[in-house]
Amino acid sequence: MNSISDQELIMLLREQNEDAEKILYERYFKIIGKIIKEYKNTLSELNIDESNLFASCIDTFYYALNNYSNLSDASFNTYVKLLINRAIKKEIIKKININNHVTYISLTEYEEKNHEVSDKKIKDNLERICDEEDIQQINKIILDKLNEKELTSLVLLLQGYSYRDISKILHKSYNQVYYQINLIKKKIMQEIKKNSTKSLAFSK
Repeated sequence: MNSISDQELIMLLREQNEDAEKILYERYFKIIGKIIKEYKNTLSELNIDESNLFASCIDTFYYALNNYSNLSDASFNTYVKLLINRAIKKEIIKKININNHVTYISLTEYEEKNHEVSDKKIKDNLERICDEEDIQQINKIILDKLNEKELTSLVLLLQGYSYRDISKILHKSYNQVYYQINLIKKKIMQEIKKNSTKSLAFSK
């Protein structure tokens, strides 16, 4: 039965086949471990307990198992990975407490002195976006639009690391980190502007 596809196993599961559930569990136990490993730097930085997170992801797997439909356009594998990644991101969002750290995301242009971020410049010139609606927007953008590598860089930035420190932690060049974080900022701003435009259109 190990060679049977996910879709076939789910059909057997719907027929109360216990072996099908066991095979799917064993198959996705390993996949969940691999997904969590991709967030290792972020989880370590935020002191998120991996064993508790793993247990939460197993619950998410069973939710996916019970709610997936073979009529869906997405494969079961895609569906599970999507839900697992969202579950992990939700835990990360809780931890970074974006309400307190949002003023350190440079959503406007700022200068760097000697290739280091100037906190004073950010605080002086940053367009602050601290109302509840904006924070919820940013949470949703992080959840829906940022991949695990972008999220890791963002978390390190929010935790107060300089670009140079982040490049050492992630074993990337300074320019790679600088470019990636600027892309993250642009992505967040574009989504906020897009959502604002939609809100205006609906209000007319």
